Amino acid sequence: MAEWPHTFREAFCQYYHCAPEEFVVRATRKALPWRVRLLRPLIRFFKPDYFQPDFEFLERVGTARSWGEVHSAQGAFESNNRLRGGFARNRLKFRASGRRVTALIQRVLENTT
Repeated sequence: MAEWPHTFREAFCQYYHCAPEEFVVRATRKALPWRVRLLRPLIRFFKPDYFQPDFEFLERVGTARSWGEVHSAQGAFESNNRLRGGFARNRLKFRASGRRVTALIQRVLENTT
């Protein structure tokens, strides 16, 4: 698989005109389904660390320079959710969406490379 000229974080920040420090929070927000975005403030109020696995996932995806690295991060995220996710993350899908992340990466890479 061909490597990208930049990490996904660099391409995302260039595309969305944001600072690299904002990447994880902004990318996670875009990776959440709309219903979770609406409930996000309420979830964070009652459970501040709820989205930590999502932040870690996007941090790992941010360092990716190829689709292979992205798929590896997605596999680890999926496995972690299956093992430790609980009802809300697994059944209700109150977590980042792998499909949304893939679509986000495609959109950003199409317009930055």
